Amino acid sequence: MYSFQLTNNILAIISIIIIGYFLPWWTFSIFTCIIGYISKTEKSAIINGFIVGFIPWFILLLYAYYNDGMLLFTKMSSLLSMEIPMILIILSSTLSGIIGTITAWTGWQFNKRG
Repeated sequence: MYSFQLTNNILAIISIIIIGYFLPWWTFSIFTCIIGYISKTEKSAIINGFIVGFIPWFILLLYAYYNDGMLLFTKMSSLLSMEIPMILIILSSTLSGIIGTITAWTGWQFNKRG
């Protein structure tokens, strides 16, 4: 059971990272909705939705930060009164994790029977 969920999460994370360069930012919510739809319980849908929403955005933002994005992240974090740009990356990833949680819960509600 856990290997099935882990495999689905890893495939979704890799797909979101690859597709994230070509499609709009909100396409990860389609994957989290599918993850929620195939989840067995509401708890697993919520946890997996957060993980699948958080990890790809965190990886993509770290990649952008360390590949000539330091100036952009530094200016945005100072604009938002944050001293460290890494806080901006963590908060942005957490926001996408929350969106992933909501869409995974919605997908689970679509599949809920009775």
